[in-house]
Amino acid sequence: IPVISMLCVLLLAACNSKKSETEAYLKVLPDNSLAIVKMALGNILDESEILGNTFIKGAAGIGIGSLPENMRPLLQSIYDNPVASGININAPMYLAVANVDPISMVITMDMDNMEAFENALLTFGMGEIEVIEQDGMKHVVTGDDEVACAYDSNKLIIVVDDKYADMATYTELVDDDMAVNDKRFEKLFEGDDDQAAVYDLGAFGKELVRSGEVEPEFEPYIKMLKGCVMYSDANFEKGYACQNVYVDMPKEYRESLDKLMKKPTRHH
Repeated sequence: IPVISMLCVLLLAACNSKKSETEAYLKVLPDNSLAIVKMALGNILDESEILGNTFIKGAAGIGIGSLPENMRPLLQSIYDNPVASGININAPMYLAVANVDPISMVITMDMDNMEAFENALLTFGMGEIEVIEQDGMKHVVTGDDEVACAYDSNKLIIVVDDKYADMATYTELVDDDMAVNDKRFEKLFEGDDDQAAVYDLGAFGKELVRSGEVEPEFEPYIKMLKGCVMYSDANFEKGYACQNVYVDMPKEYRESLDKLMKKPTRHH
């Protein structure tokens, strides 16, 4: 799919685009998400030093050289300077697992230059995609009902669903239904980590039970996750990463866990 391919290219590009001045692209993330992952692509690529890797440089050169000749100059310019892509990848990319029926994946990024993005999109689309305007946004028509892509001057949204990707579910959210206004995800949006994630373990467990993916004998244990939220963050420096993981749980669970940890262990 051209849109997904485009994102893969952006992940490997050096990041020099402007700092995001808007949070419009965050307003498409629903507060019923089972998990949301944030990736500061610019920082990750810069501080992980992956772009200086000889293998990566060689692979990028081979990949660009294998494309049709008319695509190579644009792709090379995006690799050298992502401003040409139209996407501001110095602003974090967010990926949410939306708790709808069926569960969908939502990716959102900050738009820097819509005209540049559209030029790249149509170039790499090789005539296999169509762009139409609807409800104030431009929608990419690929012929694949399981993937929806839309963009405007503020944001790029990609929705992936194993049945039918409904873009309107996310572009028409009201304030109370936005994850950016949900306290569970507050640390995620306010933090400046290179990578961070929030997993609503209770909601995950509830969905597993509802879908019948858990054996009956394990349901009591899964239900114990109610109210538990796991946070993780990671930061890169000089090619290395430091990651932290912690879980926020109801008071009664913490007290039970404390008693369990303090209980003497028998040795035989």
